[in-house]
Amino acid sequence: MTSPSSSTLMAENVSAIASDPKFRVAVAAAITSLINNKEINTSTPPPNNNNNNSFGPRDNGEKSGS
Repeated sequence: MTSPSSSTLMAENVSAIASDPKFRVAVAAAITSLINNKEINTSTPPPNNNNNNSFGPRDNGEKSGS
């Protein structure tokens, strides 16, 4: 009688874990969460309609005289 190789044992363990419905649900939830987080982090910010741009010159309605 020969003992199973470590790769055979590994394959059996992976199959047993992957066939567990709770594991599949957990993996699906983790993947969904990662995808949703990536979409949130890469979405474009809403347009700035009040012209309150901190990177450009500020115009407070005052006219500069010369």
